[in-house]
Amino acid sequence: MQTEFEKRNDESSALTADMVKHAIKNNEFLLYYQPIVSLAEQQIKSAEALVRWQHPTLGIIAPDQFMPIAEETGLIVDLSQWIFEVCLQQYAKWQEAGLDMGLAINLSPKIIDNQSTLTVLEDLCKQLQINPANISLELTESAYKQYYNKKNELFHRLRALGFKLAIDDFELRYLNLPELLSLEVDEIKLNKLHILNLDKDEYSQKITKIIINIAKNCGLIVSATGVENLATWNLLEQYKCDQTQGYYICKPVSVPEFNKWIGINN
Repeated sequence: MQTEFEKRNDESSALTADMVKHAIKNNEFLLYYQPIVSLAEQQIKSAEALVRWQHPTLGIIAPDQFMPIAEETGLIVDLSQWIFEVCLQQYAKWQEAGLDMGLAINLSPKIIDNQSTLTVLEDLCKQLQINPANISLELTESAYKQYYNKKNELFHRLRALGFKLAIDDFELRYLNLPELLSLEVDEIKLNKLHILNLDKDEYSQKITKIIINIAKNCGLIVSATGVENLATWNLLEQYKCDQTQGYYICKPVSVPEFNKWIGINN
């Protein structure tokens, strides 16, 4: 007999494009936010917006189960525009409340060539009076490599508008050093797999120290995701990492929970 967990997994694996399309239309998606904290100052510097699907019968569905469907079918354009609108509107509310921090938004590689990406981001920032310099747009290292040789114009235009650019899941696996130096990026986020093992794995410690040194010598901000204990925090502080996020600080939470965590009224 199937457990409830196994039953939900089987149901989630049967997700379809029509279900995702219906969910976008009916506002079944929601955004959680995870604080990003400065190691040196121990103060919040930013928050990362993370999308979840609040399915009426399956409950909360993680993005790794529905994002591939959205990307393969082109629905990622509509979903991304929804994400931009909701998280930037929320960020404007935080600004009005006097909260001084940035906002990190993940970009799907499937929308990089879509002109509406630039237009929506630019128009929303103007409409909501948000300084693009406070917004960091994240793309994985493999996606940056994919577009490196194409010299994609969108990156340059986003930077020209003032947006910050960050490389997520970074470990010098896809990009070499000359490519890293030539990219118009402001920040790298270390590969989570190394950070999760940092307190007990010697290789993860070595590669993390090397990458942090390289990145900082290139003038980049270095962030680490997946910090789950004090030992990992202490190692990253020793390695001179700039920023960190993870369950040790705060898991991704809803807006009311985030506001409670930072101490402002909803």
